[in-house]
Amino acid sequence: MADANPWYAQILGTLLGGAMTFLGGVYAHWTASAREREARQHESQKERDRQWSDFQVKNLMDLQDSLDDLIRTAFDASIAMEKYWKKRMSEGDTEKAAESYVAARTRVRVLSSRIQDEKTRSLTDEFERVVARIKGYQNQNASQETVAAELGSIMDEANSKFIEVCNRTGELIRKSHRSA
Repeated sequence: MADANPWYAQILGTLLGGAMTFLGGVYAHWTASAREREARQHESQKERDRQWSDFQVKNLMDLQDSLDDLIRTAFDASIAMEKYWKKRMSEGDTEKAAESYVAARTRVRVLSSRIQDEKTRSLTDEFERVVARIKGYQNQNASQETVAAELGSIMDEANSKFIEVCNRTGELIRKSHRSA
């Protein structure tokens, strides 16, 4: 009786079986590599998101501190100008107060530009405009009471804006920590 499978069929079967095993291994390796690559990309994205969140939180906190510096330096510059008009302060002292104000204002602008939240940037701009009115306040001919009342009104408005910005930044900081 003749062999049911000729010799070339046996070789062909062996080659096909080996090729299928090889291709199955390649496919398994390829899918495992794809899953690993996907997992690494996902972890990398999570790390970038965490770093961005940390960056935003740091800038929000720095912005709060800088807003406080800005209102203080604006008030100091306003007082320095009033004392200069009344000849109780030298021009050099008023220049130092003005330089401090400009430095604080610049820091606020830099930090505000880094903040992703549009509402925070808008509130910061509003606060900055009110504070500029404090720094630029001039009423040389007014009585002490009038100056105090006018500056007090502007200070109250600035304080209200300061509280708004701080509340918004605080809300964003808390939200960032909850999502982390």
